[in-house]
Amino acid sequence: MTRLALFATITPKPEYFDDALRAVQAVIPPTLAEPGCHRFELHRNLTAPGSFCLVELWEDPAALEFHHAQPYTKEVFDLYQTWLREPLVIVKMAPVA
Repeated sequence: MTRLALFATITPKPEYFDDALRAVQAVIPPTLAEPGCHRFELHRNLTAPGSFCLVELWEDPAALEFHHAQPYTKEVFDLYQTWLREPLVIVKMAPVA
């Protein structure tokens, strides 16, 4: 099975930026402890201030599905319903041989 890489752009409403940032930061340690998680890094987007990005690398799609099923992940996605100014943008990528 091919590893799965993700690049997610998160654009919260200005009044929720700090809350959204803290919420994502809080899920980093448990996410990195998940089986199949090789990378889960949060970055400020310098090209589009007011948004931030996650760079993720998963062993396979099943590892990502496991991550999305975790209560802490579901909680953040639920909060996004109120917090986001723009829809979450997720780009899924696979290595090119």
